Amino acid sequence: ESCCAKAKAEGKACDHPCCVEAAGKGEVCIKCNAGAEAKLALSKQYDADSCCAKAFGEGKLCDHPCCVEASAAGKVCEKCNPGSVKTDLTALFDEGSCCAKACAEGKACEHPCCVEAAGKGEVCLKCNPGAEAKLKKEAAPAEESPPAEEAPKPEEAPKPEEAPKPEEPKQPSDDAKVAAAPAKTLEFNRHIRPILSNNCFECHGFDKNARKAGLRLDVREAALEARGDHAAIVPGNSAASELVKRITTDDPIDAMPPKDSEHELKPEEIQKLITWIDEGAEYEPHWSYIAVTCPEPPAVGDDWASNPIDRFVLARLQANGLQPSPEADRATLIRRVSFDLTGLPPTPDEVDAFVIDTDPNAYEKLVDRLLASPHYGERMAMRWLDLVRYADTNGYHGDEHRSVWPYRDYVINSFNENKPFDEFTIEQFAGDLLPDPTREQLIASGYNRMNQLTAEGGAQAKEYLAKYAADRIRTTTSVWLGTTMGCAECHDHKFDPFSMKEFYQFSAFFADIEEKGVYGAGDDWAPYLPLPTDEQAAEKAELETAIASLEQTLNTTTEELAAAQRDWETETRLAIADAHNDWTTLMPAKAESSGGAD
Repeated sequence: ESCCAKAKAEGKACDHPCCVEAAGKGEVCIKCNAGAEAKLALSKQYDADSCCAKAFGEGKLCDHPCCVEASAAGKVCEKCNPGSVKTDLTALFDEGSCCAKACAEGKACEHPCCVEAAGKGEVCLKCNPGAEAKLKKEAAPAEESPPAEEAPKPEEAPKPEEAPKPEEPKQPSDDAKVAAAPAKTLEFNRHIRPILSNNCFECHGFDKNARKAGLRLDVREAALEARGDHAAIVPGNSAASELVKRITTDDPIDAMPPKDSEHELKPEEIQKLITWIDEGAEYEPHWSYIAVTCPEPPAVGDDWASNPIDRFVLARLQANGLQPSPEADRATLIRRVSFDLTGLPPTPDEVDAFVIDTDPNAYEKLVDRLLASPHYGERMAMRWLDLVRYADTNGYHGDEHRSVWPYRDYVINSFNENKPFDEFTIEQFAGDLLPDPTREQLIASGYNRMNQLTAEGGAQAKEYLAKYAADRIRTTTSVWLGTTMGCAECHDHKFDPFSMKEFYQFSAFFADIEEKGVYGAGDDWAPYLPLPTDEQAAEKAELETAIASLEQTLNTTTEELAAAQRDWETETRLAIADAHNDWTTLMPAKAESSGGAD
């Protein structure tokens, strides 16, 4: 049931510091595997060719009934190991002593004096005073007793040359790796990727044009690929890994990184690479592509933690020998939460009211009140507006003013209304494409026009349309996908799975946006959406009704209107004739071709 046994059952090595240290020495952690000492001590009493010795050499205990019975009693089966009869130090333990109790439980005593005695191959006489008499009865001083050399040492950790150990078989079996290999103490993203990125990826990374020897170290499958009789990385076996040979050799021709590369690995970096390979050389994708898990909150055994997050915080504090800070006073607490949720300080009256509020739920009520404040939406909108690059001016050249504040208000209202994020997303990307879009949804689609615009003379329209498209791609991927796709505007991405081609394919999502590449000075930055206030909308409706009525009257034909039209036409003709009576319009009477054509 030890941590080491559980880790082995999961196919990995235990990562407790004490177990890692012991494994590094080719030993078993006695602290976590108290019974191991007894088993190893007993193993030293096995006859060389006995069934027990053979079983122990295979990393297990003998399953013969007689041996099982003897092992349960903390002894060696005398039937199968006749040479062990004279070496049973457990017979020297006083009944009821700490050593005897520990032996009965199948483990070694952990008292310092017993540990010291066991290290000498002796029995602690302080805890087992009767042992001295038993030894005298055998007519041999304890310090000269032959069994002292061969006797079991309940407290002594096994050494490589003593007793067969399953951790060190002749061939590196999987069991041996689990038992003796260091625990997985290194994470690829945190400890290994920075080393490879700074020293190796320049020549053995993503860039196929700069890659040398056809070797990639940024992809596990490529790094593990057999290259003749070797591979750059052999998981679990740093000694067989070409990478380790190259970074540890003194040969200037084979050494990596090359001497002229201006890169040099530090000793601790080399050791990290070796340890990482021995631990299995596991790679990790970029942290943003690792699925979020819900870990079990640690058990901290303290009343300070009032929620699961507190338990994680407290566990880290305790691990560093720290204690939580005292709880903040009421005045400080309301100030902190007010700035957090609204960005504004509380008023003196609000502070006084909170300080004297005796309600057990006073803090919860305060938070609810602040969440209901319109300033909460303003506070939360600040971050979002920065992300989507909201601005009231165009950015380029003259940095002219543009009126996009309704989008700002849409974001503020969305936070105050606690709008579901999926709706928030759809309305911004395609609010104008929804069936019968509301005014709010049309405003939301203004997200697609948050990019910079230019009215600079001489600017090329097609060039700036490409700039606008690229800006949308960078913004959309960083805000909604959490990734920096902008690198792929000029080249295939060095870390993330995006090619340059895919960057421009992404722009197809926004290809139907109506806009100009270059606007004129003082332009209206069309297309735009008129957004009158309620009063303006009402007044506009009244004017449109009046205009429609007048147009209907104007377009309706009556007898009086027709007569008036005829009179006006007659009078106009006479006036024209009187004004121009010295002019006579000549009309051709006959047309004849000089060539005789009809």
